[in-house]
Amino acid sequence: MTTDDIVMTAHALADAARAATLPHFRAEALQSDNKDAERAMGPLTR
Repeated sequence: MTTDDIVMTAHALADAARAATLPHFRAEALQSDNKDAERAMGPLTR
């Protein structure tokens, strides 16, 4: 097995993982909650 074979395999695995996970993050029902809305902080600012 060559380095090119390993790289091609890694890319194929990444493509398969992307196809399996992206639909979950682009779902219409996916929402986020801001539990600290009083202080106007975003969910990732802490």
